Amino acid sequence: MNTNLFAVLLTAFVLVSPPAALAGEQYWNLPIKIDPSNSKVSFEVDTTWHTVHGVVKQLRGNLSLSEPSDFSSITGDVVIPVLSLDTDNGMRDDKMREVMDATHFTQIKFHLDKASKICSPEQLASAGRCEVQLDGVLEIRNVKRDVHLSGEMSRAKSGYTVNARTKFRWADFGVEDPSILVARVAEEVVVLVQVALTDGGQERS
Repeated sequence: MNTNLFAVLLTAFVLVSPPAALAGEQYWNLPIKIDPSNSKVSFEVDTTWHTVHGVVKQLRGNLSLSEPSDFSSITGDVVIPVLSLDTDNGMRDDKMREVMDATHFTQIKFHLDKASKICSPEQLASAGRCEVQLDGVLEIRNVKRDVHLSGEMSRAKSGYTVNARTKFRWADFGVEDPSILVARVAEEVVVLVQVALTDGGQERS
């Protein structure tokens, strides 16, 4: 091959090919800021009479890749004000905040370590959805416990959607039993998480 032609082709390849780290940052449209515009957290607790459904009205955080070339290295942090937990019943919410001691422990924190189970971008493009497991640490009342969220990632028009759930026992975090005399509250609470990883929510450095 002509030496000059080879040099031209090599230069063109360098110019149009992004660095590996930059390409890695494109996985799942990360990094991204987490807030109520792209994320939803809700919870369910069984009681003697019915299942109580609640929502988180405020949250903030971020998601990114700890290793730009590894699509499974999703990491991040989310903070939820305890006062933003809402079950659409003022008396019940007051009781919940009381047993959680919201005056002294104002925030719930979650640190995501990694996605221990997730498909590759190519597999997701082919199948449309795949199972995920997200491993991290949940902190309530300054007590930290390992938690695992299981669910699925699916393709969406503007990116990807993650739906996952986990459950934990109140007592594991030092929260006293919120039951009252006439109604018992289940020992476990189920938490459901939905996050939209869209182009519009990207935060680039």
